Amino acid sequence: MQHIQKKKTIHDEKELFVNTKYYVRFMHDNFDDDNYQNTITKLERRIERFHLYLLKNKSIIFLRLEQNNNGRIIYDEYTEQFNKSEYDYLIELSLLLKTKYDIRFKIIFIGNNSTKYDNDIICIKSDVSLLS
Repeated sequence: MQHIQKKKTIHDEKELFVNTKYYVRFMHDNFDDDNYQNTITKLERRIERFHLYLLKNKSIIFLRLEQNNNGRIIYDEYTEQFNKSEYDYLIELSLLLKTKYDIRFKIIFIGNNSTKYDNDIICIKSDVSLLS
């Protein structure tokens, strides 16, 4: 996998492996030299399995808990990504799934904003800081 670096993402916490292109944080995966190939193989299997599932025209439910950004380190190269809300990114995901795959899906988004249903996204208002 390209673009993998070890970075601190939250003040006062350990460094995580981060995909610097998409700012995907690997909270539980280890890309150190001894584990690198095993981790890559595991992630490739998961990606392939997920892609095959999307092609099977099955129903799927995605669950997203809004991230608490308290203490978040926002590096200059990611500033633009943080200008959009998580909900905006979920709308993009919803549109992508509708145009690229023939699947029935719902996204359940638990966050700080209002409770609503739109674009196959079910928003549930909750005090996310209590869940962190």
